[in-house]
Amino acid sequence: MDEGTTNNNTTGSTSTGVNNNETQTGAVTETNNKKDDVSGIINAAIEENNKKWQSKFDKVNTEKITAMKKLDDLEKEKLTDEEKRELEKRKKNRELKLKEREINRKELTLQTVELLNAEGLDINFAPYIMGKTIDEVKQKLESFKKLWGESVKKSTENVFKDNGRSVTTGKETPPVTTGGDKLKDRLHDF
Repeated sequence: MDEGTTNNNTTGSTSTGVNNNETQTGAVTETNNKKDDVSGIINAAIEENNKKWQSKFDKVNTEKITAMKKLDDLEKEKLTDEEKRELEKRKKNRELKLKEREINRKELTLQTVELLNAEGLDINFAPYIMGKTIDEVKQKLESFKKLWGESVKKSTENVFKDNGRSVTTGKETPPVTTGGDKLKDRLHDF
């Protein structure tokens, strides 16, 4: 009977253990669901707050732009015809200078790409050698070619060495032999 009683107690405690595990799993799931609900509420509040502030920012920004335009118009009204023409002339000169800079930059980029192509280098290196003038680009290109060449040479030498080849001759270098290998080599010669 003691064995039966022990088994019943074990079975009873196992059942209770399963119920405890289910309760714990349920509690963890419930806690995770609550965390998700809280996170959702917080995220919704943050999003609503951001929309509110964005709308206020947009409103203030629009008001500022409108006020600045009105101020500009008032100042222009006070100007004489000659001053208005001078103001327009300066404005056009600024726009023209900006366009000229943009054209010069595009032209320099095109020349840089042409120089890279002439040297057989990838055009993706253009941003790294760009300068303010074509002479500066040429100087940077020469420095880049030197560094690039040294880097390629070093990498090539390392690959050759790793594969047991001589860089200078292109032939395989003889493997390092131990005493047993020398005997095999001598026997092989016969």
